[in-house]
Amino acid sequence: MKKITHYIRLLRTLIYSFFNEKNFNYKGTRLNYIFKKGATNYLFVVFPAVSKKPMFNYVTTFRKTPHNILFLKDTFGEPGSYFLGRDFKFNLYEIVDQLINKVTKGKKFIICSIGSSKGGSSALFYSLMCKQEVQKVFVGSPQYSLGEYFYYHGGKSYLKNICTNDDLSEAKKLDKFCHDLVLNSKKRITIYLYGSSNEDEFHLKDINLLINDLNKTKNKVTFIDGKFNRHEGLADSFKKFLMNDLNALLE
Repeated sequence: MKKITHYIRLLRTLIYSFFNEKNFNYKGTRLNYIFKKGATNYLFVVFPAVSKKPMFNYVTTFRKTPHNILFLKDTFGEPGSYFLGRDFKFNLYEIVDQLINKVTKGKKFIICSIGSSKGGSSALFYSLMCKQEVQKVFVGSPQYSLGEYFYYHGGKSYLKNICTNDDLSEAKKLDKFCHDLVLNSKKRITIYLYGSSNEDEFHLKDINLLINDLNKTKNKVTFIDGKFNRHEGLADSFKKFLMNDLNALLE
């Protein structure tokens, strides 16, 4: 039954994407997106998780929401760029900023960045880098030490795409960039970090480091223990959190 439900959600996402996906071009870069107009002053910017082919995330989860939703797709190189950029050019936040300007048309929205795992990292890093005023971030078990994660946990293709090669020195440079991005943050964002005390060893250690570093800044971080079983249980657990608990945390 669980597999059937998964494939139904996947089919709905593909059909919705086929009829609603658009392209936005900025300085020679193209960003694939879907904008779902809502009836509130909230704008959810939803970053994608890992998938075999680039896809939008949480399309069916938010199908009945009254809020404005901007779904993003990571098509920047193979297998993706975590919305950082390629070849150590951390500039993709600029095209997301410009797309937000396009869909909001000068109106004031309360912007919330959302994502899990890869999408959680993208949502967090974008919110710290961008020129937009992101008020809230909802992320599920993001990878903070990206270099370490890519180098030691089977992600060298990401490392090579985001940096210039996949060796250990590049991994350490990427980790320094990610950690400095948090530690040097001057923003005041409310961050809800959804994780689990039952996570795997890397994510437990990495999320604790992220929380400690965020607590050294002016950002406000709240950890929510979803108690899911290891990282594989994140997707379904975070989906339920978005459906059942997110709205209560908006005010």
